[in-house]
Amino acid sequence: MKKLLGILVLGLLWCNISFADYCTDEDIRYSLRHKYWEHEKIPEDVYQNAKKILEDTYKFGLGIQKAVEDKDMEKLLSYVRGKLLGGQELSFFKNKSFDEIFTEEFRSKILSEKVNCLPLGDKGWMLGNGKIWYRNFDFLTIIRFNYLSFEEKRAARTAWKIGNKYIKPECLNSNQLHIWLSLDNYEEFFDKYISKIENHIENPEFQKFATNIGLYLNKEVPLDHKFRPSWSSDSDKDELSLTLDLSDCFNDKPITHVEIDGYDYTYTVLETYDLNLGKKLAPHIKKQFLSIKKVKASYFKSYHVSTYGILELNDKKKMVPLIHYDFR
Repeated sequence: MKKLLGILVLGLLWCNISFADYCTDEDIRYSLRHKYWEHEKIPEDVYQNAKKILEDTYKFGLGIQKAVEDKDMEKLLSYVRGKLLGGQELSFFKNKSFDEIFTEEFRSKILSEKVNCLPLGDKGWMLGNGKIWYRNFDFLTIIRFNYLSFEEKRAARTAWKIGNKYIKPECLNSNQLHIWLSLDNYEEFFDKYISKIENHIENPEFQKFATNIGLYLNKEVPLDHKFRPSWSSDSDKDELSLTLDLSDCFNDKPITHVEIDGYDYTYTVLETYDLNLGKKLAPHIKKQFLSIKKVKASYFKSYHVSTYGILELNDKKKMVPLIHYDFR
């Protein structure tokens, strides 16, 4: 008999805990505060409807937490039933694992916070101090993932974004598009496409070429063209090109600084231009540019400032130089 009594007591305690996890009468009445005064009688059907909305949303929040706990990306994305806010696209998150997008810090914050019954004003409900936001105004759906760290958010303001991807810093430094300190690459370009000369740096035509390189693209300088420079040997097989294939130049996150082999690569987007400017900067390119930006890129102790354009060529995203500011 004592054993049976103990089971009953534990059962009652479990029921009380479960009940405590759901929304209280105070929560329900508070959610209706704009329609009914504090001591005003609330019609039963209105009360029950408000209760259902809060408890459905509460259970929705628990489901999100469980998906985060299990790192179940498919389940987590199933809670996105409408459009994400803040320019986020659901396609960015698909076909990626949980750990590819979210950090352990993000996960810990979601799991350490109790699910709330009440929304935060008109913004909706949140988990993890705003790491995930969701709503139940017309239907239940996650509306935002705030998965970027403070550093990443700061970087996002100066990173070059194309669709849902960001340009890698090393691609804006270790390339042939900008003018090398030695001038070797642009001297080779000039000799190949314009005319061979002896003293490049003092030649006005070379200075114009190196500065306003976009004016020569798809005319004197063919797009997607490569050639062996004069210093190339059979062993190294170096090639130069004024068109950069961006296939390996994208990050999922906004990273504007990286260290590779002990060297720092950084960049900052200084200006974003209207795409119609491409017709002026590169008048012989008839394709519409996808993006045009002025960038300051740094490598080791040197930096350069240039305007680049990105366009689609042969079903691939390519970058070309439009203006260099080294001779200005």
